[in-house]
Amino acid sequence: QGSSVSSLSSLRQKTPARRGFQKLTKLVGVPSKDDLGTLLDRLQGSGTSVVKANIVKMSLEPDEITALAAALAGAQRLHKLKISQVTCGTPGEDIHNLLTGIVALPQLSTLEVSYCQLAEAPSPIFSVQGLQSLRLNHNILTSLPSHTSALAALRTLDVSRNRMLVVPPPIMQLPVLSTLDISHNRIAILPVSLLRLKNLSSLCVHHNPLRNATKMQMSFPTLDRDAIQKLLAQQHGDFALQSLSINQDTPGSERSLELIETNMNVADLPEYLGDDEMFFTVAKMRHAFLNSEEGLPAVLADKRIFTQVHTLHLSHSGLKQIPACIDRLAKLEELRVDHNVLQALPRTIGALKKLRRLFCAHNKLAEIPAQLHLLSKLEVLDFSHNRITAIPTAIVALKNLTTLSVSQNPVEGVPKSILSRGGGSLIAYLRELLSGNVETSRMQLMVLGQSGVGKSSLLACLMNQDIRNRGEHRAETVVYQ
Repeated sequence: QGSSVSSLSSLRQKTPARRGFQKLTKLVGVPSKDDLGTLLDRLQGSGTSVVKANIVKMSLEPDEITALAAALAGAQRLHKLKISQVTCGTPGEDIHNLLTGIVALPQLSTLEVSYCQLAEAPSPIFSVQGLQSLRLNHNILTSLPSHTSALAALRTLDVSRNRMLVVPPPIMQLPVLSTLDISHNRIAILPVSLLRLKNLSSLCVHHNPLRNATKMQMSFPTLDRDAIQKLLAQQHGDFALQSLSINQDTPGSERSLELIETNMNVADLPEYLGDDEMFFTVAKMRHAFLNSEEGLPAVLADKRIFTQVHTLHLSHSGLKQIPACIDRLAKLEELRVDHNVLQALPRTIGALKKLRRLFCAHNKLAEIPAQLHLLSKLEVLDFSHNRITAIPTAIVALKNLTTLSVSQNPVEGVPKSILSRGGGSLIAYLRELLSGNVETSRMQLMVLGQSGVGKSSLLACLMNQDIRNRGEHRAETVVYQ
């Protein structure tokens, strides 16, 4: 074989049966009880000289898999490994065991595991940091694990001829991916987040039931970036593409989602984003017409998107109700649901222990939920322009509350002058009421002056009286309280 390349496939070609590790060892005169490391050493003189290995059309027993894994682990110069049409007892588990040794291979850059009936991708694959090309074609995969995104150097990914219904979300987190083959699957819609792959220049999607795709598009073996964007526009609409914005300037920074002025079905949002662990911290969906009895609850409860969100804007979106699952947003600090048609807030809102700011103005709310008194961190409450008639006394007992706005509401028992001021004035007034002390603006006024200088006229004006019909009465001294 020479000193630079070791190929198990070339060894296989000399074997008429092309089956079994024991036949291979017998061919070169190595007892079957010896491990594959010894075999490779005898073929090459040193296990460290192996740079390429093909394991093709083999039927392996458990002990042979262990031997082969040990041999691979010792091939420190191995940069290309192909495992194809390998049969064993339990394909997923045995292939996983076979690949355990590749984690320690510093130069491995190309890996193919095809025709192996894999239902799950073996986890050792995703620990090979230097991997640049990965082919998992001709298996029965339905998805890829979330830690696929750990392959930061991956440039080529082939998952064709599997059973995928959607583009695996972790793919959208591969920073340098340039070639993606997802052909011959069952994918109906491509996620917009494919555009986040700035280096993606070649996409194979043929033989998928893609929605709104033309026959011409599906006939091309690969699509370039312009063709990819055109296909996405056909599936989602140009306006939807323009209205969706996903921002994350630097790794580890806050990621924000903006969905503005679009009539897309909110139930499609997880599939539309196509990301398994987006973990948005800021989500702004204004003028998005998100109201849906099933769609919005499903999206808010989706652990892949909103579990880390601390700011959520749903204003101007035609919302008729906020789903009870809002309590799952445990880290929420600001919630804006103003300018909708809400008639009530869910009781579960009392579970948002970190909520600091709540904006519910311009709705049809008839009451302020009593559960808000459980939110000790509340600082700002805006319920202006609603139908509220009473303010729960427990609300004003919140120590951190600095702003309370209920203007333009038929609130009873509070002077309009106080209501119109809002902010700290209303809170101070209500807290005085709660404590039993009431401040008033009444004071004693004494007007002194000579006759005819206008004392009575001044008082009449202050009291909104008509000074033209007050007769000849003149007051030398007037006391008014």
